[in-house]
Amino acid sequence: MRQIFTHRPDSSFVVITCLFFLFTVTGSGSAAKLSDYPAPHWLDFNEVANHMVINGIPSEVYTFSGARSITDTLDFYKKTWRTHPDFFPGYRESEIPGWIILARAEDNLLLTLQVRSDNPLYSSGYFAIANLDNISVPKLNTTPMIPGSTVLNQSENMDYGRKSKTVLVTNESSIDTNVNYYKNYYKSLGWSNDTT
Repeated sequence: MRQIFTHRPDSSFVVITCLFFLFTVTGSGSAAKLSDYPAPHWLDFNEVANHMVINGIPSEVYTFSGARSITDTLDFYKKTWRTHPDFFPGYRESEIPGWIILARAEDNLLLTLQVRSDNPLYSSGYFAIANLDNISVPKLNTTPMIPGSTVLNQSENMDYGRKSKTVLVTNESSIDTNVNYYKNYYKSLGWSNDTT
């Protein structure tokens, strides 16, 4: 279930998404760009955000897709990232339901490849470059929540003069209870429900 409530005060754009899964991808600061890193020829990349702050980390995030297997894509990055001056192999691999993740620390940056695992013959996912020099503590207490809720992830973005904030919240209440809470809260502030 996805609910997006929007409000446009003073020409700014705010989006709050509740009950929407967003894995914490981390991306790059302004010093590093996707073109600085090798990429397989079969992947097409598109920028998601050139300055997204995810859990306090400035990030540059890209989406990618390509008609080659997940294994081909993972093998390319495992081979490319194999060596590292501080550890072997030069990456860490993890898996969560629906995703395979490779992460590599390099020159105060965190490179993250996140590949969807639902179609083994086709590669799609996210590539991100996080600037670890500019980490700031996110302010988590500004998001309205049902009592007993916990913030799992928070990202802020500024694209084309528009600000957005995405927050992942968990609690023991039902989906309907959460949806009604946010509908009532934002409608009381004059927001409109643009997407259900």
